[in-house]
Amino acid sequence: RSESGNPEDVIIYYDSYVPDYELIFRFKGIEHFTLENLTISTSGDYYGSQIEISGSSENINILGNELISTSYSNPIILIKGMTDNLLIRDNLISGSGGISFGGDYNNYAKLDNAWISGNLISEGGIGFDRIEAYNTHIIGNIISGDKGIRFNGNSKGTDTWIISNKISGTIDFAV
Repeated sequence: RSESGNPEDVIIYYDSYVPDYELIFRFKGIEHFTLENLTISTSGDYYGSQIEISGSSENINILGNELISTSYSNPIILIKGMTDNLLIRDNLISGSGGISFGGDYNNYAKLDNAWISGNLISEGGIGFDRIEAYNTHIIGNIISGDKGIRFNGNSKGTDTWIISNKISGTIDFAV
């Protein structure tokens, strides 16, 4: 966490000259954790996600960060497994695949009580694939680039709210 509240005061930078799928932050089965007011920047042949949340995790906050990648292959934030009480708010997310929620071919990811709000996302948008999402709110985000908000096949759930998002410049789809 940046003590001053300014993300430029704490910068985590990673540059890879060979294809690299490592993660900057991996949270697996974690409770009560906040990433706040940081700058995370990746470049070169870096193809991993900057933040991955997996296993059975709860009470995770990603707030006010600048998450920047020159890669366009994997999401910057990847949520899989079972996640309860997730807040992704007021972040700048630039490059790569934006925010992705999803399971694999054998298991659905589960998401309960998630708020994704006030984020500025360029490229990649917000994606849901093979997930059970309950009480999920996608509110007040500004999304530009190739994708908007997408729910791919086999996703299911109840009480998902998509309200007051501004989506522009999408090539594939808006919602």
